[in-house]
Amino acid sequence: MSQIATTYAALPPDDLGRALAFVQLDSPTAQHIGLVGNTYTITVAGKDTDGRFCVIDMHVPPGGGPGPHRHDFEETFILLEGELEMTFRGAKSIVRVGDTVNVPSNAPHQFHNSSSSAVRMICICAPAGNEKYFLELGVPVATRTTPPPKLDEKQMAEFAKKARAIAPKYGTELLDRALRTDANWVRYPGFGLGNASAMKSGRTRTCQCAHSPLWAHSSVFPVAGYPEDGLQRRFHWGKTPIGVESLDYTHRENAQG
Repeated sequence: MSQIATTYAALPPDDLGRALAFVQLDSPTAQHIGLVGNTYTITVAGKDTDGRFCVIDMHVPPGGGPGPHRHDFEETFILLEGELEMTFRGAKSIVRVGDTVNVPSNAPHQFHNSSSSAVRMICICAPAGNEKYFLELGVPVATRTTPPPKLDEKQMAEFAKKARAIAPKYGTELLDRALRTDANWVRYPGFGLGNASAMKSGRTRTCQCAHSPLWAHSSVFPVAGYPEDGLQRRFHWGKTPIGVESLDYTHRENAQG
Protein backbone atom coordinates (compact mmCIF):
# COMPACT_ATOMS: atom_id res chain seq x y z
CA MET A 1 0.00 0.00 0.00
CA SER A 2 1.58 3.21 -1.12
CA GLN A 3 1.77 6.21 1.12
CA ILE A 4 1.62 9.78 -0.10
CA ALA A 5 4.31 11.90 1.46
CA THR A 6 3.16 15.23 2.83
CA THR A 7 5.51 18.16 2.60
CA TYR A 8 5.26 21.36 4.59
CA ALA A 9 6.74 24.74 3.84
CA ALA A 10 9.91 25.53 5.74
CA LEU A 11 9.76 28.18 8.44
CA PRO A 12 11.01 31.58 7.29
CA PRO A 13 14.24 32.84 8.81
CA ASP A 14 14.18 34.82 12.05
CA ASP A 15 13.28 38.45 11.45
CA LEU A 16 16.09 40.21 13.28
CA GLY A 17 14.36 43.53 12.73
CA ARG A 18 11.76 42.60 15.35
CA ALA A 19 12.62 42.97 19.03
CA LEU A 20 11.32 41.46 22.26
CA ALA A 21 8.31 43.40 23.57
CA PHE A 22 8.67 43.85 27.33
CA VAL A 23 6.35 46.17 29.23
CA GLN A 24 6.38 46.81 32.98
CA LEU A 25 3.18 48.39 34.25
CA ASP A 26 5.01 50.73 36.64
CA SER A 27 7.43 51.87 33.96
CA PRO A 28 7.27 55.54 32.93
CA THR A 29 6.98 54.40 29.32
CA ALA A 30 3.85 52.30 29.93
CA GLN A 31 0.83 53.62 28.05
CA HIS A 32 -2.15 54.09 30.38
CA ILE A 33 -5.23 55.46 28.60
CA GLY A 34 -8.32 56.84 30.36
CA LEU A 35 -11.67 56.42 28.61
CA VAL A 36 -14.79 57.73 30.36
CA GLY A 37 -14.10 56.16 33.75
CA ASN A 38 -12.16 53.12 32.54
CA THR A 39 -8.37 52.81 32.31
CA TYR A 40 -6.71 50.72 29.61
CA THR A 41 -2.99 49.90 29.61
CA ILE A 42 -1.51 48.83 26.29
CA THR A 43 0.96 46.06 27.05
CA VAL A 44 1.47 44.70 23.53
CA ALA A 45 0.75 46.90 20.52
CA GLY A 46 0.30 46.03 16.88
CA LYS A 47 3.78 47.34 16.13
CA ASP A 48 5.14 44.60 18.42
CA THR A 49 3.28 41.76 16.65
CA ASP A 50 3.48 42.84 13.04
CA GLY A 51 -0.20 43.75 13.31
CA ARG A 52 -1.33 40.24 14.25
CA PHE A 53 -2.82 41.14 17.66
CA CYS A 54 -2.63 43.56 20.58
CA VAL A 55 -2.97 43.05 24.35
CA ILE A 56 -4.64 45.53 26.71
CA ASP A 57 -4.72 45.37 30.52
CA MET A 58 -8.15 46.77 31.45
CA HIS A 59 -9.21 48.37 34.73
CA VAL A 60 -12.99 48.77 34.91
CA PRO A 61 -14.35 50.41 38.10
CA PRO A 62 -17.86 49.73 39.45
CA GLY A 63 -20.39 51.02 36.93
CA GLY A 64 -17.77 51.10 34.17
CA GLY A 65 -17.70 49.56 30.73
CA PRO A 66 -18.32 50.65 27.14
CA GLY A 67 -21.66 51.01 25.42
CA PRO A 68 -22.97 48.50 22.86
CA HIS A 69 -20.73 48.09 19.84
CA ARG A 70 -19.29 45.64 17.34
CA HIS A 71 -16.09 45.46 15.31
CA ASP A 72 -14.37 43.51 12.57
CA PHE A 73 -11.76 41.82 14.81
CA GLU A 74 -11.83 38.99 17.34
CA GLU A 75 -11.77 40.07 20.98
CA THR A 76 -10.83 37.77 23.90
CA PHE A 77 -11.22 38.66 27.58
CA ILE A 78 -9.49 36.86 30.46
CA LEU A 79 -10.87 37.96 33.84
CA LEU A 80 -8.23 38.36 36.56
CA GLU A 81 -10.15 40.24 39.26
CA GLY A 82 -13.80 41.04 40.00
CA GLU A 83 -17.00 40.08 38.22
CA LEU A 84 -18.32 41.34 34.91
CA GLU A 85 -21.65 41.33 33.09
CA MET A 86 -21.23 40.52 29.40
CA THR A 87 -24.02 41.14 26.89
CA PHE A 88 -23.62 39.21 23.65
CA ARG A 89 -26.30 39.46 20.94
CA GLY A 90 -28.82 40.45 23.59
CA ALA A 91 -28.02 37.61 26.03
CA LYS A 92 -26.37 38.42 29.37
CA SER A 93 -23.69 36.30 31.07
CA ILE A 94 -21.71 36.75 34.28
CA VAL A 95 -17.96 36.42 33.80
CA ARG A 96 -15.96 35.57 36.93
CA VAL A 97 -12.29 35.33 37.90
CA GLY A 98 -10.52 32.72 35.79
CA ASP A 99 -13.12 32.80 33.02
CA THR A 100 -12.23 33.46 29.39
CA VAL A 101 -14.67 34.67 26.74
CA ASN A 102 -14.14 35.30 23.05
CA VAL A 103 -16.33 37.73 21.11
CA PRO A 104 -16.47 36.83 17.39
CA SER A 105 -15.82 39.58 14.89
CA ASN A 106 -18.85 41.68 13.88
CA ALA A 107 -21.02 40.44 16.79
CA PRO A 108 -22.93 43.08 18.85
CA HIS A 109 -21.78 43.08 22.48
CA GLN A 110 -20.87 45.15 25.52
CA PHE A 111 -19.54 44.59 29.02
CA HIS A 112 -20.48 46.31 32.26
CA ASN A 113 -19.17 46.14 35.82
CA SER A 114 -22.38 45.92 37.85
CA SER A 115 -20.54 44.82 41.00
CA SER A 116 -19.15 46.90 43.87
CA SER A 117 -15.50 46.03 43.15
CA ALA A 118 -13.15 46.95 40.34
CA VAL A 119 -12.58 44.52 37.49
CA ARG A 120 -9.21 43.72 35.99
CA MET A 121 -9.00 41.75 32.79
CA ILE A 122 -6.72 41.10 29.85
CA CYS A 123 -8.14 41.95 26.43
CA ILE A 124 -6.61 40.46 23.28
CA CYS A 125 -7.68 41.84 19.90
CA ALA A 126 -6.77 40.06 16.66
CA PRO A 127 -5.77 41.58 14.39
CA ALA A 128 -4.38 44.63 16.14
CA GLY A 129 -5.71 48.17 15.73
CA ASN A 130 -8.09 48.63 18.65
CA GLU A 131 -5.27 50.03 20.75
CA LYS A 132 -4.91 52.86 18.22
CA TYR A 133 -8.60 53.67 18.62
CA PHE A 134 -8.12 53.96 22.38
CA LEU A 135 -5.00 56.12 21.95
CA GLU A 136 -6.79 58.53 19.63
CA LEU A 137 -9.98 58.69 21.69
CA GLY A 138 -8.71 58.57 25.29
CA VAL A 139 -6.37 60.65 27.43
CA PRO A 140 -3.06 59.59 29.01
CA VAL A 141 -3.21 58.92 32.77
CA ALA A 142 -0.50 58.20 35.34
CA THR A 143 -1.06 54.56 36.35
CA ARG A 144 -3.01 51.41 35.51
CA THR A 145 -5.81 52.37 37.92
CA THR A 146 -5.79 56.16 37.60
CA PRO A 147 -9.27 57.29 36.49
CA PRO A 148 -9.53 59.76 33.62
CA PRO A 149 -10.81 63.27 34.31
CA LYS A 150 -14.57 63.47 34.71
CA LEU A 151 -16.38 65.05 31.78
CA ASP A 152 -19.15 67.58 32.05
CA GLU A 153 -22.24 67.41 29.83
CA LYS A 154 -20.69 69.40 27.01
CA GLN A 155 -17.42 67.44 27.09
CA MET A 156 -19.32 64.16 27.14
CA ALA A 157 -21.28 65.18 24.06
CA GLU A 158 -18.04 66.10 22.29
CA PHE A 159 -16.48 62.79 23.32
CA ALA A 160 -19.46 60.81 21.99
CA LYS A 161 -19.36 62.73 18.71
CA LYS A 162 -15.65 62.02 18.27
CA ALA A 163 -16.07 58.35 19.21
CA ARG A 164 -18.69 57.85 16.50
CA ALA A 165 -16.76 59.87 13.94
CA ILE A 166 -13.52 57.90 14.20
CA ALA A 167 -14.97 54.44 14.95
CA PRO A 168 -15.22 53.36 11.26
CA LYS A 169 -11.52 54.15 10.88
CA TYR A 170 -10.81 51.29 13.29
CA GLY A 171 -13.40 48.82 12.03
CA THR A 172 -15.84 49.62 14.84
CA GLU A 173 -19.54 50.48 14.89
CA LEU A 174 -21.21 51.99 17.96
CA LEU A 175 -24.73 50.67 18.57
CA ASP A 176 -27.84 51.58 20.53
CA ARG A 177 -28.35 47.98 21.70
CA ALA A 178 -26.18 44.85 21.74
CA LEU A 179 -28.84 42.83 19.87
CA ARG A 180 -28.69 40.22 17.16
CA THR A 181 -28.55 41.63 13.63
CA ASP A 182 -29.05 38.50 11.53
CA ALA A 183 -31.97 37.75 9.22
CA ASN A 184 -34.13 36.57 12.14
CA TRP A 185 -34.27 40.09 13.53
CA VAL A 186 -36.57 42.41 11.60
CA ARG A 187 -37.01 46.13 12.22
CA TYR A 188 -40.57 47.36 11.70
CA PRO A 189 -41.41 51.05 11.18
CA GLY A 190 -44.55 50.93 13.32
CA PHE A 191 -45.41 49.74 16.81
CA GLY A 192 -48.53 47.57 17.12
CA LEU A 193 -50.12 44.21 16.60
CA GLY A 194 -51.02 45.13 13.04
CA ASN A 195 -47.54 43.98 12.10
CA ALA A 196 -48.47 40.45 13.19
CA SER A 197 -49.59 39.77 9.63
CA ALA A 198 -45.91 39.70 8.70
CA MET A 199 -45.25 36.88 11.16
CA LYS A 200 -45.55 33.18 10.41
CA SER A 201 -47.44 30.67 12.51
CA GLY A 202 -45.84 28.09 14.80
CA ARG A 203 -43.34 30.50 16.32
CA THR A 204 -42.88 32.77 19.31
CA ARG A 205 -41.35 36.20 19.11
CA THR A 206 -39.64 38.43 21.60
CA CYS A 207 -40.01 42.06 20.56
CA GLN A 208 -37.44 44.46 21.94
CA CYS A 209 -37.73 48.20 21.64
CA ALA A 210 -34.79 49.29 19.48
CA HIS A 211 -35.32 53.02 19.64
CA SER A 212 -35.64 54.21 23.22
CA PRO A 213 -32.61 54.88 25.45
CA LEU A 214 -34.44 53.56 28.53
CA TRP A 215 -36.27 50.34 29.40
CA ALA A 216 -39.45 50.89 31.41
CA HIS A 217 -41.21 47.54 31.63
CA SER A 218 -42.12 44.40 29.72
CA SER A 219 -45.62 43.20 28.92
CA VAL A 220 -46.92 40.07 27.21
CA PHE A 221 -49.75 40.59 24.76
CA PRO A 222 -51.91 37.85 23.19
CA VAL A 223 -52.29 37.96 19.45
CA ALA A 224 -55.51 39.91 19.15
CA GLY A 225 -57.14 39.55 15.76
CA TYR A 226 -54.87 36.72 14.63
CA PRO A 227 -56.35 33.56 16.21
CA GLU A 228 -54.77 31.33 13.57
CA ASP A 229 -51.35 32.18 14.92
CA GLY A 230 -51.86 31.61 18.64
CA LEU A 231 -48.75 33.59 19.51
CA GLN A 232 -47.70 35.90 22.30
CA ARG A 233 -45.55 38.96 21.86
CA ARG A 234 -43.46 40.55 24.56
CA PHE A 235 -42.84 44.27 24.13
CA HIS A 236 -40.06 45.97 26.06
CA TRP A 237 -41.31 49.51 26.43
CA GLY A 238 -39.19 52.60 26.70
CA LYS A 239 -39.65 56.33 27.07
CA THR A 240 -37.84 58.82 24.91
CA PRO A 241 -36.34 61.97 26.50
CA ILE A 242 -39.57 63.82 25.71
CA GLY A 243 -41.74 61.10 27.23
CA VAL A 244 -43.09 59.62 24.01
CA GLU A 245 -43.19 55.87 23.76
CA SER A 246 -40.83 54.40 21.22
CA LEU A 247 -42.36 53.66 17.83
CA ASP A 248 -39.78 51.21 16.49
CA TYR A 249 -39.29 47.67 17.68
CA THR A 250 -37.38 44.60 16.66
CA HIS A 251 -38.75 41.08 16.78
CA ARG A 252 -36.91 37.81 16.78
CA GLU A 253 -38.33 34.54 15.49
CA ASN A 254 -37.54 31.45 17.55
CA ALA A 255 -38.56 28.16 15.93
CA GLN A 256 -40.44 25.80 18.20
CA GLY A 257 -39.29 22.25 17.63
